[in-house]
Amino acid sequence: MTEVKALMRHPMETGMRKDQAGEAIPAHFITEVAVFHGDQAVMQGHWGAAVSANPFLGVRFEGGEPGDTVRVIWAR
Repeated sequence: MTEVKALMRHPMETGMRKDQAGEAIPAHFITEVAVFHGDQAVMQGHWGAAVSANPFLGVRFEGGEPGDTVRVIWAR
């Protein structure tokens, strides 16, 4: 079993908050996330504005050896 843990540094703004001047802060959040083991996707998901700032992602999958490449990617 291989375990992947990632702290994803991102503000995850919902578009509902206002700045000190009372202006709306534009929405800016992760919409898609994926984890790859080599070239194979082992996890894919769609996120929305309800995910907290700097989200933590934890995934387990079967397979994997020490030294294998694991990538976490996301899109806004």
